[in-house]
Amino acid sequence: MSEIIKGQTYTDEAVVVDGKYYFNCEFVRCILVYKGGPPPHFNRCAFDSPELSFIDAAANTMGMLGSLYHSPFKPQIEQTFENIKKAMPSESPQSQSLGDGHVI
Repeated sequence: MSEIIKGQTYTDEAVVVDGKYYFNCEFVRCILVYKGGPPPHFNRCAFDSPELSFIDAAANTMGMLGSLYHSPFKPQIEQTFENIKKAMPSESPQSQSLGDGHVI
C-alpha cells in the first residue's frame, strides 16, 4: 500500500515521490525525484515552480527513450508520448500534470 501524505507543505527541497499518495499538499520550488518505483499520486496538490528529476531506474528508462528517439525507433517513441498525452488518469484519484502555481 502507498504511503498517504495529507496537508504537507514542502519548500525548497528534493522530495522522493515513488509510491506515495499526496492529498492536499503544497510543493514550493521543490524538485520531485522519481526513482522508477510505483508511480506517485497527486490529488488537490499545488505546485509552485516545480522541477522533475529522474534517477536510478527512472534515469535508465529516460536514457533508453532518448537513445531510441535518435534511431529508427523514433516513430514508436513519438507514439508513446502521444499515448501518454491522451491517457486518462488511473482509477485512483490523481493527476499527471504539473504546472507553475497550478492546483491539481
